[in-house]
Amino acid sequence: MGLITGLLFHSFILIFGWSNFFSNSQIILSYIKIIGFIYFLYLGIVELYLSLIQNQNKKNNNNSKNLVKQGIIMNITNPKVALFFWLFFPNFLFSSEIKEPFQYIILCTIFIFQVFVIFSLTAYFSSRISSLFKIEFLKPINGLILISLALYILLS
Repeated sequence: MGLITGLLFHSFILIFGWSNFFSNSQIILSYIKIIGFIYFLYLGIVELYLSLIQNQNKKNNNNSKNLVKQGIIMNITNPKVALFFWLFFPNFLFSSEIKEPFQYIILCTIFIFQVFVIFSLTAYFSSRISSLFKIEFLKPINGLILISLALYILLS
């Protein structure tokens, strides 16, 4: 549900035409870059910290509120999702007689519905087989990858 909520955020930006404003402002793009750096750095540090704590406590602290919140933040700050909405959707405008915002509402509604179905199926089947993939040594590696992504964002 957090990822879907993040998609709603990107849909509103597209519908209200804010994407043109964001993409034409270097200052806003710089702030988005800094926010992305801080967020990935935070995720990497938390992942490393949790891998140390979980090795000591063997306790999982992923309740549904935390997962929804993490999904929202992850989707809103994901530059690939923003680029997908800003660059991909305009190619599918289907009428010169219907106003652009209404066409974006239709396209975003269709997209969010199909993503909801796919994410729901993925969550369902992942929960069924997740116990097979509890590989604890990958958590610190994941944390280091996230910190590397943060540095890449900062330096690019």
